[in-house]
Amino acid sequence: MTLTAAGTITFSGSSNTISATGGGGITLTASGSITVGAAISSTGTTGAAGNPGGAGGPGGAISLSGSSITVNAAISSIGGNGGNASSGNHNGGAGGNGGAIGLTSNSGATTISASISSTGGAGGAPAGSGTAGAAGTKGNVTLTSAGTISDTSNVITGSTLTGSSVGNATLTGANQVDNLGAFTTTSAGTLSFTNGLALTVTGSVNTAGNLTLTNTLGNLTQSGVLRVGGTSSFTTSAANATITLASANLLSGAIALSTTGASADASLTNNVATALGASNVGGSLTVVSTLGNLTQSGVLRVGGTSSFTASAANATISLASANLLSGAVSLNTSGASGNAQLTNNLAGGLVLAASNVGGNLTAVSTLGNLTQSGSTVLTVGGASSFTTSAANRTISLTSANLLSGAVSLNTSGASGNAQLTTSAAT
Repeated sequence: MTLTAAGTITFSGSSNTISATGGGGITLTASGSITVGAAISSTGTTGAAGNPGGAGGPGGAISLSGSSITVNAAISSIGGNGGNASSGNHNGGAGGNGGAIGLTSNSGATTISASISSTGGAGGAPAGSGTAGAAGTKGNVTLTSAGTISDTSNVITGSTLTGSSVGNATLTGANQVDNLGAFTTTSAGTLSFTNGLALTVTGSVNTAGNLTLTNTLGNLTQSGVLRVGGTSSFTTSAANATITLASANLLSGAIALSTTGASADASLTNNVATALGASNVGGSLTVVSTLGNLTQSGVLRVGGTSSFTASAANATISLASANLLSGAVSLNTSGASGNAQLTNNLAGGLVLAASNVGGNLTAVSTLGNLTQSGSTVLTVGGASSFTTSAANRTISLTSANLLSGAVSLNTSGASGNAQLTTSAAT
């Protein structure tokens, strides 16, 4: 079905729904605005019963294009259910796939106040020892707007979500997409996206402003690159859900990472200078800044181990806030001026893991003892300074460390002992 208007398109009421069966597509095009006040749906055919069951038909594509788009009623493309097997030991039919859904606002905003859904049909039931048919797959959803995109409470369901906006894109309902594909915001626009499934960033996400990605159920991963002009915030809310962002990202502003649970690890690679914002990671934290310095603007709280690396020659690490790093901490730089500085504010102390610092190393434990894990070695090309600030806290660095430059040990209190072993000349 195709409907084209020189002006606006507005329809509402249960008697004015637009539907297509048999997988037919629906296209609405207007030079003015489009207001969806009644449901739009395309449904694939149900597979025939038989031996085996027949495959369900695909849902049709749905396309809306107007100066601006307001969605006040559900839009859906649904694959047909697979047919059931009739007898014997035959398989059920496969469900049909959902169709693509695209909304384009050519000069204004896109406002979404109802669900947008592309879902596959259910697989048909088997007979005897046969196998149930596979469910159909979701279709893709694309949102393109010359203005803002707003949907704060409704659900978008699909395989891959792509889009662009001039201004902010706010999609913070309990969305059900598998992938975040290419998405761009301009004019200082931010992107805020919440998802209720494990999410993979598969496309290039480019925001002029801030980026906020929140996964309420599942891990957050990527195969595409994130380019962010403002701050970045990445959260997995479910217990032990992880964050893995290991592409050559370009995150300009402060970066916050948040996970929950002892195995909820977070890893980040950034291909520009990296500034860590206030972060709370239940598991281990791994941060690699490949082309610039690694700094912080907020406190880091990490339940597991921590590893910080500045890969470029002479890039530095400066983590001098009152951090709360529970596990062993590794610091790695290269180059004679690749200095590393760390402060930890836990009563449980600071534990240094195997580290390789090209320049100077400064480590401060403000409330507890300063030690190193097992037989791990500290390798430092420049001077080293180790400090426990609280009264009677100790320093114990007894592995075969390789500290090339002058070494300073600082404690306070009558039982604030310090012990150091190094295989290099000091």
